[in-house]
Amino acid sequence: MRLLTHSKATGSTERVGRTQSNIGVLYWYFGEYDKALDYLQHALRVAELCRDITWINSTRMNIGNVYANAGDDVRALEYLYKGFAEAEKNTPGATAVIASFLMNIANVFHRMGDYGQALEYHLRSLALREEIGARQYIATSLMNIGIVYKENGQNEFGLNYLLRGLDMYNDIGAEGEKSRCLVNLANVENSLGHPDAAQQYAEQCLDICANNGDKRTASYALHTLGRVWYIRGDNDTALNLF
Repeated sequence: MRLLTHSKATGSTERVGRTQSNIGVLYWYFGEYDKALDYLQHALRVAELCRDITWINSTRMNIGNVYANAGDDVRALEYLYKGFAEAEKNTPGATAVIASFLMNIANVFHRMGDYGQALEYHLRSLALREEIGARQYIATSLMNIGIVYKENGQNEFGLNYLLRGLDMYNDIGAEGEKSRCLVNLANVENSLGHPDAAQQYAEQCLDICANNGDKRTASYALHTLGRVWYIRGDNDTALNLF
């Protein structure tokens, strides 16, 4: 807030707007969505006055994602669709940005349970990312597609995409993302009735989490291990893990 006060004192509308952007993103991370939207909406108006396409795109995407996190899927799609259309029209060379809009639209449909639309947008995003060779983003798209297939009951397709994502995460050494891919692979293997494979993936995930302190992903891995032992009929071990 001190930075915002200082920005206002300079008399620079652009500087105030950019400070509001940063404050809005911080409130989003803290889960204070109303405050985040208030600051980001102000920032968007300034970005539009400045005609800064890159800033407009990033702010629209942030607002869409805040609405999605707040559970307002209709408003989320409104901002993400508008941002996607304008990015495609005004910055056709910004392939990475367009791919990010597509991925975020897919994520909203995923949360809504519309797996067909989610897959369509994820696959379009993946194609663009493969076009520009953004390997970490390609791996993320592969993982997201695998998760959607799994939740749609298409476990074999999900397994294929998740394994492709895991291979790429191994190649680029992205341990944090790899741990999330591993726990999703463990969930797929449980659904396929392969508890031994599920245990292997979940334990690999826990090893990574022990090193990087990611308790959230570790909790998912422990829950998945609980399912492994439940499938095996050992309810006491399963309950302890849960």
